[in-house]
Amino acid sequence: MTKRGVNDIHEYYELAAIIDIVNKSKPVYLYEPRKEKRDKALLAFLALTGMRISEVLSVTHEQLCFDMDDFIEVRNVKIKKRRKEPIYKDFPLPLEGQLKPLTDMVLDWYMLSNKKTGPLFDISRNRAWQIISGLTGKWCHFFRSQRISYLVNKFRSTVMVADLQGIKAPQTIAHYYKGGWKHVKEQLKE
Repeated sequence: MTKRGVNDIHEYYELAAIIDIVNKSKPVYLYEPRKEKRDKALLAFLALTGMRISEVLSVTHEQLCFDMDDFIEVRNVKIKKRRKEPIYKDFPLPLEGQLKPLTDMVLDWYMLSNKKTGPLFDISRNRAWQIISGLTGKWCHFFRSQRISYLVNKFRSTVMVADLQGIKAPQTIAHYYKGGWKHVKEQLKE
């Protein structure tokens, strides 16, 4: 039996398509536009980081660091996969480039949530799954699998991506690479 994430990898989405999925999501809350911003920010955060839902829900306002010009850094996120010794990773949210619109959604929610402490997304795992499924028709780890696919194909290194994402065994993400010689044909001429 294969994992659900593996089943969806044949549907590799380009980065623009992922951004489009988040942009086109239409949360509907009568008289509660605040929740609409929260839900879009949740999708954007998942797409930007590739975190597991439980990891995203553990992020607090205090973990967002604004001391760089080109990135917001989400610091010390505890990787929740079964581990004897906890691993903490930092995740960048770009303030420029193609992913900036997603970061802007997260920033809008950060400012609107108006908290100095506590969870960035104060919802349950079950509610987060409902939001993802309801707004995108995708399963709960869709954005994680797509982010890992994008990074593996961009950097062509499972070791680098495993380190970035806090994955213990790089070989477990080798199936995310959807390459072939045509993807590196210019480099093969050298």
